[in-house]
Order: sequence, then C-alpha cells, then structure tokens
Amino acid sequence: MAKVTTGAIVNEKPPTQEDMIQEWKRKISKGEYPFIHVTKHSAKGE
Repeated sequence: MAKVTTGAIVNEKPPTQEDMIQEWKRKISKGEYPFIHVTKHSAKGE
C-alpha cells in the first residue's frame, strides 16, 4: 500500500538537510515553494 508523505521517512529519523533539499527541489519543480519565504526586510532591528 503506497503512502503519500512529504518525502521524510515516517517514524524513523528526522529528515536530514539533504533530504529537505531534495524535497524542495521536487516541490519547486512542481511550481511550489515550500516554506522558503524571501523578504526584503531582515528581522534584525536596523
């Protein structure tokens, strides 16, 4: 039975940075931009 996930292996170990990068590449290739928000204002008080 196929299980649809976000690309992370469920109930084993948290995704590594490489896993997350691969997931971003998959989503971006589908036209999505997963939780990467580019803003022009930094959070550092200037």
